[in-house]
Amino acid sequence: MNPKSFLRVCLLVMVGIIGILFFTMQAAPSGETVARQQAIQAFAPSTDRVASDAGQSSLSSSPVVVNLSDIPAGVYDPNNQRDRWLRGELDLDELDGLRSAAELDQLRQAAMLLPPMNSKFDAQLNAEIAANVPSPSVSFDSIDYTECCGGGGNVPPDPELAVGLNHVIAVVNVAFEIYDKNGNSLAGPTTFASFMAADPECTGVFDPNALYDEEADRFILGIDADGTDYCIAVSQTGDPLGSWNLYSFDTVDNSQEFFDYPHAGVGRDAIYMGANIFTSTFLESRIWAFDKNAMYAGASTSAVRKDLGANEDTPQPLHLHGWSQGTWPTSGPHYILTETGYNGADHTIFSWDDPFGANVLSTAGMVDLNAATGVTAGLPIDSEQPTGGNLQGNDWRPQDFEFRNGSGWTSMTISCNPGNGTVNCVRWAEIDLATMSVVQAGVYGSDDDYRSFADVAVNHCDDMAIGYSKSDTTSLYPSVFYNGRFGTDALNTLQTEAVIKTGEIEYTAFDGSPHRWGDYTEMTVDPNGETFWYLGEYSKNTGTSDRWGTWIAELDLGVCDADVVDPPTPTPEPTAGPTATPGPGGSTFTFTPEADAYVRSRRANNNFGTASFLRLDDSPTSEAYVRFNVSGLDGAVESATLRLYVEDDSTPGYDVHAVSDNSWGETSITFNNAPALGSVLNASGAVDANNWVEVDVTAHVSGDGLVSFGLSTSDSQFLDISSREGSNAPELVIETEGSGTEPTATPLPPTETPVGPTATPIPPTETPVPPTPTNTPQPGGDEMQVGDLDGDNPRSGRFWDAVVTITVVDDNGVGVSGATVSGDWAVEGAFNSSTSCVTDGSGQCVVSLNSLVRQDNNASFTVTDVTGSLTYNASDNFDPDGDSDGTTITIDRP
Repeated sequence: MNPKSFLRVCLLVMVGIIGILFFTMQAAPSGETVARQQAIQAFAPSTDRVASDAGQSSLSSSPVVVNLSDIPAGVYDPNNQRDRWLRGELDLDELDGLRSAAELDQLRQAAMLLPPMNSKFDAQLNAEIAANVPSPSVSFDSIDYTECCGGGGNVPPDPELAVGLNHVIAVVNVAFEIYDKNGNSLAGPTTFASFMAADPECTGVFDPNALYDEEADRFILGIDADGTDYCIAVSQTGDPLGSWNLYSFDTVDNSQEFFDYPHAGVGRDAIYMGANIFTSTFLESRIWAFDKNAMYAGASTSAVRKDLGANEDTPQPLHLHGWSQGTWPTSGPHYILTETGYNGADHTIFSWDDPFGANVLSTAGMVDLNAATGVTAGLPIDSEQPTGGNLQGNDWRPQDFEFRNGSGWTSMTISCNPGNGTVNCVRWAEIDLATMSVVQAGVYGSDDDYRSFADVAVNHCDDMAIGYSKSDTTSLYPSVFYNGRFGTDALNTLQTEAVIKTGEIEYTAFDGSPHRWGDYTEMTVDPNGETFWYLGEYSKNTGTSDRWGTWIAELDLGVCDADVVDPPTPTPEPTAGPTATPGPGGSTFTFTPEADAYVRSRRANNNFGTASFLRLDDSPTSEAYVRFNVSGLDGAVESATLRLYVEDDSTPGYDVHAVSDNSWGETSITFNNAPALGSVLNASGAVDANNWVEVDVTAHVSGDGLVSFGLSTSDSQFLDISSREGSNAPELVIETEGSGTEPTATPLPPTETPVGPTATPIPPTETPVPPTPTNTPQPGGDEMQVGDLDGDNPRSGRFWDAVVTITVVDDNGVGVSGATVSGDWAVEGAFNSSTSCVTDGSGQCVVSLNSLVRQDNNASFTVTDVTGSLTYNASDNFDPDGDSDGTTITIDRP
């Protein structure tokens, strides 16, 4: 008995009845058997959540402008995967798949029992009907492991590609490089961490996307940030070497959710994106629509979200091609392809119509690709190479959804049995979007060869090209291959594949075997509608033990003559609105902030003081602080008005609070150390986007000196307000007694040339009133104790932090400053580390234990000692809110 036959017998025993059912199947071509269908569907979710029509239309973001020429190449990414792994912060074996490890193992065991294909879709028969595809016309090396992270390292690379009129952009985890069409590097490799550093939401980046909008002549770079946000940069012109508008959007509802595997597509009216959402297991899939025209114009941008439920995964939005050939759709909904039921066969096409208006999501159709090809799909298995460890096979999720001439094209990796045992194979399909039926489909596989991460593109003549990674068991290390077909070829067929770049060496990486090889590669089509571009992955001799490289090739099948119409005209940018800055009149004074910032409970230790906006939110809590330095008033304050430029619609609007503590710093304030918000001075009421709003704050302004305000909202969606770093800085308008004017109840209209302050402001009185001294509580007793322990558990991507705020008070309940609090951390009851902090003027300090993993269910902090000017009496420790005993507090995993 040969080894493969022996393995199949062993697996039959392991999988029991399922194996027996497969063993008794005939080898003749047939559709999916009931037994096998039931066996695979046993792994599908037990609940089928219906796609939501509610939508969330109030997500919004304001841009930060980034000029690529200001970002040096090769800046070190401190969160690169290798360094985090070496620091013990990252578990590369942690499962983030769509099913449990046990379920996936059973599916792979079942895949090893697949019957021989032996059908008209077999690659061996395909090879007999068409010649080899031609060699690449342009071919060059791209980013490799040593260039991805400014000196760090990431696996896998997850390469994607965008091609415009004159430029090619290659992206990997976690960097990008820009080339001309001859392969000359023009910029980079540039790390996403440095490129997106201007937006504080864009940290911990991974899973990059790259797109080109043929209609608007714009490049789009998107990336997952910490598993909680999606960051999108759009080029301001068709030249990606210039300025970009950078946006960030929150993608999760709470700290327990993790946003993963985003993929995007360009539509007529929006940039669409789909992703999977996890908690401790797979939760559901979601899709978003981002207003692309507003983003291209650099305006505040709205987004809409729809939830697809737990029975759908890996949404792939349609990506439009054909603008220059006049085949771009001019009306109708956008389509999204999902995998349905996790059975390797079923896929659903959703129709999303007018997301920023009627916002209607519906099911347009379903297709069974097992039935369409006549080949039962097995879950991909680990790919072999001639020597060394195997490469992870991942799963059968769709890799793309490309529009051309009324059809949507997709591809994916499955396992199949070409005749001598199970290997990984390429599956592709064309779907008619008018009838929601499969036009043609095929499976490409051959004995002892492993093909993975296939991606497809189609030109104006319906010629198709498909690229993938390939290795075998005897002589071929992981290499870059492609195949194709002419639009005139017989349906369901491919030609004979060709190599683009041969693997150079046994693939190894720091993650261990089976190695992560990737999640996707990228085939795209040039805006000329004729030629293809592919960014593939191969095993490269990098001079290190981490050996992935990427390669770019331009592919011309040589028979298409696209009828190109006039080049695209970019969508014109709207004229920026005039700045509404009211001028002084008589004894009217206008001040802009000396500091402003917002704080977020979900990132309780992060500072957002340099953002161009102040973000308010009720869930999770996000509040803002604004401080003015009032000076030069000529008399008593008669009225004070806080003017803010709001960038979003909000029915509840916002509240303005008095803040008595002016000691907070713009670049150091966080949610954990922010001063308390005082009483509500006034409320804005409902506000409209892109307008100035005035709120009376006279009760909190008494004269010269520092004055701070806090902002909060009861709105559960973002409400952004322009900060002093933005285009419309906050204003405090003060009128003193004797002024001849009263502030208007409605926002002052902007003028073309804002009136400035008076040339010679009236000086203050000879003896200015000194500022009110800081009220620092003084100890009122002889002893001190812990008066409160408060815990928080902010999440950062796959990790979470345990954070404790400690309050030390004297025996009169007054905060004690300068006290050193010492304590021990324990994770799930086991000692972890010791730490300490020193209390501030209010008697508070913060300790944290960072980068805990999902397996860490809780962390506890115990105060072991407090030293300072008073005697510590541990027996009097207490906690008024009862979430601790005053000495020990336990924080559960989010």
